[in-house]
Amino acid sequence: MGIVYYANYFVWMEIARTEWFNSVCGRSYEEIEKAGLFLPVLEARCQYKSPVKYPEEVKITLTARIISKIYIEFYYDISVEGKARAIGFTKHIFMNKSGRVCKIPKDIYYSIDAETMPKQ
Repeated sequence: MGIVYYANYFVWMEIARTEWFNSVCGRSYEEIEKAGLFLPVLEARCQYKSPVKYPEEVKITLTARIISKIYIEFYYDISVEGKARAIGFTKHIFMNKSGRVCKIPKDIYYSIDAETMPKQ
């Protein structure tokens, strides 16, 4: 069909999220896991606007929002040459290696833009 398989959009979102940790938080997702923290996905959505065709190159803009001391949401704008192709969303909870819910580490919490912080 010449278009990208729909599930690949979720892979792109995961790649964008991983890069976000590197660039915004200053540590890789691998380092976060080695420290005993995990971010399982609680919810994921993708609204497709128009298909990405081969060999188009996508740009993903990610915005993070902390909604409590244990939850973080990511919003994804997927575009090609400035034209929206899809918007996505994932919600995550922080857990330790024992599977217990834990607070978002301070370095991650404070690396999020002040506008996205929850009202205290």
